[in-house]
Order: sequence, then C-alpha cells, then structure tokens
Amino acid sequence: MTRDEILAMEAGRELDALVAVEVMEWTRYPNKHGLTVMSRPGAMPHHAQIDQHPNFSTDIAATWEAAEAMCQEHGLYFRLHRTPDYIWAAFDKWSDLRLSVEAQAPTAPLAISRAVLLAVMEVDA
Repeated sequence: MTRDEILAMEAGRELDALVAVEVMEWTRYPNKHGLTVMSRPGAMPHHAQIDQHPNFSTDIAATWEAAEAMCQEHGLYFRLHRTPDYIWAAFDKWSDLRLSVEAQAPTAPLAISRAVLLAVMEVDA
C-alpha cells in the first residue's frame, strides 16, 4: 500500500484490520467458510475470532495502544497537535532524522491510525 493510499483511507474496518496486522502483529487466517478470522499475537488459530480486532480508527483507547506499541518497539517519538481544522499525528526517530512521518484527519484516532501505518512502512523500508 502506498503513502497516498494510506492517507486517503477513511475510518472503518479496513483501516482497523491493517493496523491490527501491520502494527499490532495480529494474524489473519481464512476459515472454512471463506471468512477472515483474526488472532492476537501468541494466540492459537482455533482461538481466533471473525473480525474481532479493535476499532483503531474510531476508538482512542485502542489507537493509543497502537501508538505506544510503535514507540516502544521501534524507539519512535510521538507527537499529536490540534489545529482549528484538523488533528495532526506524527512519529519521529531522533537518532535518524530521515524517519519522520505525519498524518492529519478530523479525529485523533483516524490521524493516529494513518500515522502508525506510515511509520511501519518507514521502519520496515
């Protein structure tokens, strides 16, 4: 997925699933009914549930967990700013000034969800 595609994503289950898999390291498993089930890290596939990951793009508590995970696992710094028109979320790595990503949105959970996905792209590049 490209940077522009991530920045264009709206809040919802597709964005939530991307954050669950790419940031929180959940696993997707197809089941016999053709549905995708999600499993937390370390859980057995038979304990997976159909699409039961958190609502990262709308629930600030879940989003905050994703932001904390990025900071702890990759040594990133997180910034959140509010302007009159939008909320702006950013991740930086002070030891590597080339790693700096930011995203904006009308809500904090959406801005943070977009920013964590951009940060994962940069860290993994």
